[in-house]
Amino acid sequence: MSNELARIGALPVEVQTLIGKSRADSTLRAYASAIRTFVAWGGTLPTTPTEACEYIAELVRRERRPPSVRSFVAAVSWWYSLTGQPDPMMDPVVKATVAGAVRTLGDAESQAAAMTKDELRTITRWLYAADDATTATAVLVGFVSGRRGSEVVGFTVGDVAFANEGATLRLGVTKGDQTGKGSVVALPYSSDPALCPVRALRARLIEINARGRLAERTRLFPMTRATFNRKLKAAAHDAGLPRADRLSSHSLRAGFITRAAKAGAPEWAIAAQTGHRSIAVLRKYIRSARLFEDSAAMKLGL
Repeated sequence: MSNELARIGALPVEVQTLIGKSRADSTLRAYASAIRTFVAWGGTLPTTPTEACEYIAELVRRERRPPSVRSFVAAVSWWYSLTGQPDPMMDPVVKATVAGAVRTLGDAESQAAAMTKDELRTITRWLYAADDATTATAVLVGFVSGRRGSEVVGFTVGDVAFANEGATLRLGVTKGDQTGKGSVVALPYSSDPALCPVRALRARLIEINARGRLAERTRLFPMTRATFNRKLKAAAHDAGLPRADRLSSHSLRAGFITRAAKAGAPEWAIAAQTGHRSIAVLRKYIRSARLFEDSAAMKLGL
């Protein structure tokens, strides 16, 4: 592996830094983790299509979720893009193996239930009662912003701005925007103070300032996506929610799309908020949200 990457190590530090910024930090961390797990299993880089398929089969045996399979494929492809060698992940057999693995394991995102307003209220109330206002604020921001969990935990103090209508959050490099062009997501004031992300953000900034850490690069929610997900699921279980097993940080994003679609928000407006590049993927959520409203069976008059 060192020989193939030697040319990168020989580049000026400034160039290496720019290469590191070509992907979101969370993406690079996920790639590194996927490669470490692959190597620990006995895999090697460079790898072969056969070895890659064997490892994917091992992930299925371990009952890992589809994102683990996709992360491995993306990580290896990223590695090969830096070495200039042909990417074995493009091999038709590898592609077929990945598709079969995802179908076998089931789509993790489709397994996450769209969080309802009542569930949102219950979880945030429980977190506040447990003296975890940080996670409660992250939950509210995640739901109203419609953004991915990795993006929510990546927001910093410098990303926040307030306006008469509410607050805005600036996004940098994300999964949907690897070029780092950036975008801004709006968080309006909620009529219910208990479910208002803007009020929660103001309180969070006051808390950070009281600790003497109010700097632009200070993270609003200093936790990993996995920790955020774990805390949310724990709160759902502890609060006794019937669907606790199906709730995760992705449920916030799904809940936003579902509620916005039911309220009549147009697809383009929902996609602008969530950062979806694929309308086809977005429509999966919308169809689920409007399952009864759009069903021909509702016209039978029975």
